[in-house]
Amino acid sequence: MGLILLLVLVEAGIFLVLVLTGELAVAAAVAGFAALAVMSAVLVWPLVSGADRIRSWVVRRNDLPDLEPPGLRGGPLVAQLQSVLHAVTHTLDERDTHIVRLARDNDHLLDALRAPVLLVSGDSTLVRFNGAAGRAFGDLRTGQHVSRILRDPGFDSAVAAGLGDGLSSAVEVVVTRDHVDSHYVLDVAPLPAGMGDAALMVVCHDVTGARMTEKMRVDFVANASHEIRSPLTTLVGCIETLQGPARDDADSRARFLAMMEAQGRRMANLVEDLLSLSRIEIREHTQPDGEVAIGSLLARLASTLHFEADRRSMTIDLDIPDSMPAVRGDEDEIEQALYNLVANAIGYGRQGTAVSLAAGVADRPPDYLRVARGRLAWISVTDQGDGIEAHHLPRLTERFYRVDKARSRERGGTGLGLAIVKHILSRHRGELHVASTPGKGSVFTVWLPVVFHESVMKSS
Repeated sequence: MGLILLLVLVEAGIFLVLVLTGELAVAAAVAGFAALAVMSAVLVWPLVSGADRIRSWVVRRNDLPDLEPPGLRGGPLVAQLQSVLHAVTHTLDERDTHIVRLARDNDHLLDALRAPVLLVSGDSTLVRFNGAAGRAFGDLRTGQHVSRILRDPGFDSAVAAGLGDGLSSAVEVVVTRDHVDSHYVLDVAPLPAGMGDAALMVVCHDVTGARMTEKMRVDFVANASHEIRSPLTTLVGCIETLQGPARDDADSRARFLAMMEAQGRRMANLVEDLLSLSRIEIREHTQPDGEVAIGSLLARLASTLHFEADRRSMTIDLDIPDSMPAVRGDEDEIEQALYNLVANAIGYGRQGTAVSLAAGVADRPPDYLRVARGRLAWISVTDQGDGIEAHHLPRLTERFYRVDKARSRERGGTGLGLAIVKHILSRHRGELHVASTPGKGSVFTVWLPVVFHESVMKSS
């Protein structure tokens, strides 16, 4: 409308000049002006109206990509404008397709990275993240404040420095999920302008293995020096005796050699259990994703320990349903954990009794479980031994904790068997529960996540 008014004013000025200079009579000027004004309005109005509708469509199309272009009516000029509009539409469609393709490619690139990556906006909210970040930090969603993801003051300060002063920094944090700690070094770096909503990139490097290796070295030295001292002292004493007073005494030599063999085996078992425990701790933060058939594993375990049970006139009874589902985990580690429990049941059960192995599935875990969630498999190992006093139960899985130290050492135990069970189950996001009645026996129950197949859900 403004353009038409401007044209009319220009035309009026031209006719006024012609009248004042005497080039045109007043009547003729009025008639000519009226005719020219009408023609201008008829010719220009469709163009002006069409241009306004096109401008409105372009503005709205940024928010509504599927918005159809407006239809225009008019003469040849409007038809040319309509063709230009179709060309603009085609260009905008290609631009949108290119943007979508770039976003998809960027998502694929981020997801291909094994390290967790977070993209943070200028107001400290999460813009994007890759699959590794979702697996590492749990339930992430765009728009949440990053301080709620890690809840670490050092990380919050690094983000504030990156957004406020444009400073890059690195900070180490500990992330606890399902009572398992993971260590990450976070590289926080500002992004250049023009990166969309993202103003900051956080790349997370998992250093749990390195930290656990350091801890393993310290713990191994401390534990080994404490536990190996006693058998080593016995070995040195036996050697000195054989070199001295018992040098020519055949009976004493045989007795001391037997003691040396027993203490040597004890040290070898101790070192093996310490190394096994350390290997499990290094991987404890990464949950295994294999499938383990519990029924066949328990049957194989009963066959392996059959001779141990025979030596004490004991039997191993199995109660496993045919429909027992697989559990999520590492087969060797689960077998090691169950082996330790069954071997303990045979060792501490009364001679001539039975050790019972049972298994089943619970759709809802008991309230006393702290970590395990969802549909769980349970495997119980029941002995008919002397039982365990209640005050011992909370400490059973501590390293080197023994209820009966003399009997444990007599059996060749290292005091690490249940600690190994605990850490194996922790890695599998499972749990161990112990119930015991003094004078009657104990029940050790392992809880493990069941493998969930989507096809099962659909069929049900």
